Amino acid sequence: MQATATTSEQTDTWTRTCQDCGVRVTYAEGFDIPDDAPAGWTEDGGAWTCLSCQRHEARFGGDPAARDERIDGELRRGTGLHEIVRATGANQRQIRARRVALAKSGELAPHAHA
Repeated sequence: MQATATTSEQTDTWTRTCQDCGVRVTYAEGFDIPDDAPAGWTEDGGAWTCLSCQRHEARFGGDPAARDERIDGELRRGTGLHEIVRATGANQRQIRARRVALAKSGELAPHAHA
């Protein structure tokens, strides 16, 4: 996922998007726009990383493919959402994205819960 850093001249908004999970932080017009990264975020060469993904990297070595494989395995076993969060360190958005990808590929029933 490509990281973005944008400032709109027309609406005076400020947005940062995590390169790993896609979570987005936006400050709308009328709010104090920070001079620096959102609290807990890091920037490296224009790529932003949220605190959750930094924690995951520290815990599991930061390999998104390995994380996705582990999430996929838990989903195939029918493990519940909160158990997958605890087991993998992934956030709910990442787990739901993997569930959608597995359902589209036919590896998981579209109605499977996580």
